Amino acid sequence: MTDEMGSHGTRWGIYTGMYKGGIFQFTFAINNNFPHEPPKVKCTQKIYHPNIDLEGNVCLNILREDWKPVLNLNAVMVGLQVGRFLLLRAESGRRWR
Repeated sequence: MTDEMGSHGTRWGIYTGMYKGGIFQFTFAINNNFPHEPPKVKCTQKIYHPNIDLEGNVCLNILREDWKPVLNLNAVMVGLQVGRFLLLRAESGRRWR
């Protein structure tokens, strides 16, 4: 038995900075304790970035100590975009399944 509710993903194209031209996919694993526990977010491609570990786990404060049950997946995606995590642009977002 698994306590994972589901896994969802999104893909972004990047138009500026050192990752220009790259397309990166992120998965969001959501367990049964969501929203009381944050989702686990991973980048599926190998990338050198200070906020992504060698296994692709994304490190954002809102995914760890700053998580609050009032946050949702949209807040995480905004954190990836607005926080200049990978210099993402909101207009470049695309959904995938």
